[in-house]
Amino acid sequence: MVEAMLIQNSLELNKRLSRYVDGLDVPSCYRSRFANGSFSLTMDCHSAIILLINNKLHGPSFALLRVLCEALIRGYWFHWCANDQQLSQISNGQKSGSIDVQKVLNNVKNSPRFNEENYAELKGFLSYHMGKPDHRGKSDQKESEQFLSKSKMIWKAMNSYTHGTYQQLSNYQSEYSIEPNFDDGAVREVVWFADYCSCWAAMGVCETANKRDTANKIYNECVVGILRNMQPPSTSGFRSDTVNGS
Repeated sequence: MVEAMLIQNSLELNKRLSRYVDGLDVPSCYRSRFANGSFSLTMDCHSAIILLINNKLHGPSFALLRVLCEALIRGYWFHWCANDQQLSQISNGQKSGSIDVQKVLNNVKNSPRFNEENYAELKGFLSYHMGKPDHRGKSDQKESEQFLSKSKMIWKAMNSYTHGTYQQLSNYQSEYSIEPNFDDGAVREVVWFADYCSCWAAMGVCETANKRDTANKIYNECVVGILRNMQPPSTSGFRSDTVNGS
């Protein structure tokens, strides 16, 4: 059973982040509207995941992981990388304006802003969870291959939870019945993952409002001060390729 305190901490974090971003004056251009729409979606997914887990609806909460993660990276792409033509295409609902998530990730990772101290951490996090490691030299080839293998497994798991395939269905099996059978470690990891992404989304809103001091405050108080101390072991939970009970 996931501790009530874990859920309560996430609810408090959600309120705290909302206080930071509510009422910020952001530009009304397409770039800002799309970026902030994406960041808001990320934070709403965080709220929904916590609500679902609190009501023991773990399957749907896991299914939102990819939506949450993809919305976050698209938010930064809109803010830092999208060109005027792409913004125009998307605003007109043109199919050509829909950008593949891996292309989006690569664009954002190549942005100079992602080399800054705080955002370099997010760059590594997204690379690890979306199957695209940073380039490494030949001397690190073995490490790079291990990184890529693990990150591909994580992205594959998130896709499976969203689309209801093997990884999701394996959590609905028990010895004598078909019913939810989610590992507590996996659920805790999902809560941490959602908390972490929501913090970066709130920072993104601050960036669009040119409130770098507030973004840094969120990083120091929430990302560093709260979440790093709660980070689960990398071998646990939803990122595993094992089946419950196997």
